[in-house]
Amino acid sequence: DQRDVPFVFGRRGERRCHGLDMRMPFTHAVFAFVGWAITVRGNHVYDRLSGPRHRLDVSISAAGDAARRDLPHGLLGLY
Repeated sequence: DQRDVPFVFGRRGERRCHGLDMRMPFTHAVFAFVGWAITVRGNHVYDRLSGPRHRLDVSISAAGDAARRDLPHGLLGLY
């Protein structure tokens, strides 16, 4: 039974769950669902004076006609 298996996702891991494909090559993570792909990369904050030393760079890309079918509505979908 899949519910009894702990969710472990690390370097070079791959998982598929309800149409969501998750891959984690060596330097980034990719989450793909219904024609969209979100890539997350960790990076240093260069020339920082204070605050966090690391950041997450997020890129969103569409495959096929996904961008034409779904109008932009905000990254988090908040009103």
